[in-house]
Amino acid sequence: SLCGNEVTVTKAGGGTLVCCGQDMELVE
Repeated sequence: SLCGNEVTVTKAGGGTLVCCGQDMELVE
C-alpha cells in the first residue's frame, strides 16, 4: 500500500513481500 502496488499471492506462506524496502501488508 505504500507504493500503491498490488501483489497477488497464489500460495500461502513463504517469504516476506516488500515494497520500497518496507514490509507490505497482505491484502486479500
